[in-house]
Parts: sequence; structure tokens; C-alpha cells
Amino acid sequence: NNYQNLLSFACGDKEAEIEILTSFVKESKKEVDELSEKYSAKEVDRCKEIAHKLRPLFLSIEETTIASNLGKLEVTNNWDNTEYIDIKNTIEDALAALDKAEQYLKRLKGEWACFALKKVSILLLSAKTFWKFSQTIFCRTADMLGE
Repeated sequence: NNYQNLLSFACGDKEAEIEILTSFVKESKKEVDELSEKYSAKEVDRCKEIAHKLRPLFLSIEETTIASNLGKLEVTNNWDNTEYIDIKNTIEDALAALDKAEQYLKRLKGEWACFALKKVSILLLSAKTFWKFSQTIFCRTADMLGE
């Protein structure tokens, strides 16, 4: 998937991957929503700042077209001449990419829940087995001592 670069910092730790992706989706959505709002208000400088912040985030999930458009927006000096940057579509594409990331996050959470449940089941089984083994040893020791 295209989240490996972003999740590589977790070193395979599923809980950390979930935290990283949760933070990524939440913060990125907030920034994209603000970009949309500031674009509608024609606040060029703030849009450029947001684009600068978002570009590496979208590169990290290999959304190169979105990142490229954000890069163009970041350096534009002529707000009236932005035909070469389809800002509205870039915002829509960014939100769609974040929705995809959110779906992947849900799947990750589901996989983690199954893994955790299996782990707990194994621990409970191990505890039950240990308990039975302990009782057997205790009973045999008691028999050997004649009690």
C-alpha cells in the first residue's frame, strides 16, 4: 500500500501504526478543510502556508499529483492566474485520499483487534493450562507425601 513510508517509523508495531495514521488523517483533514476555507476567502498567503505544510504529508503517502499541485500553489504569486492549478479539484482529491487513508485505518484497527483478541485467548489458555498443571503437581506431591 502507499502508507509504508508514513508507517515505517512504527517499525512494524501495529499500535504505533494506528496512532501515526490516526494523527495523519486527523491533522491533514483539518489542514485541507482550512485550505478550502481560506481559498474561498481568497487568503493567498495562508493558502500558500497550508500548501507548504500539506505537500510533504501527501508525498509521504505517494499522492504525487496532489503534492505537485500543492507545490505549485505554494509558490504562486498571481492568484488570478491559477488555471494551471486546479485548486478545487486538488482539495477534493486530497479529501478523497484522506478518506481512503481512513478506510485503511479502520482495516488496521480491525486487524489489531483480532490480533489482540487472539493474544488474550492464548494468554487465557496458557493460564488455564498452567492452573491445571499446578493442580496436578500439587495433587501428586500431596499423594507422594501421603497426605
